[in-house]
Amino acid sequence: MNAVTLFAGAGGADIGLQRAGVKHLACVEGDANACATLRAAGFPAVHAWIGNPPPGSSLTGWRWDGGPVDLLWASPPCQPYSQAGKQLGADDPRDGWPATLEA
Repeated sequence: MNAVTLFAGAGGADIGLQRAGVKHLACVEGDANACATLRAAGFPAVHAWIGNPPPGSSLTGWRWDGGPVDLLWASPPCQPYSQAGKQLGADDPRDGWPATLEA
């Protein structure tokens, strides 16, 4: 089974998936330090914004253009909807749900 992970973070879910026998095709993450951690752990990290980057972002937008994927794992940021965040929902530029659903 092969997978693409979106909003991969530093790879916690990726480690679990790998231990379950899943092969990673791409681990997409917008944070450079998290990508460095993914790479150090041997994952195919892609430093990019999932979907269209917000205005002013230096990251490129990422869209899958590879072959078939058996599993799409996504962990979009919770801050746009969390009580710990500003609760801006869809108005928060970190809202990853639209890009997740598009993927």
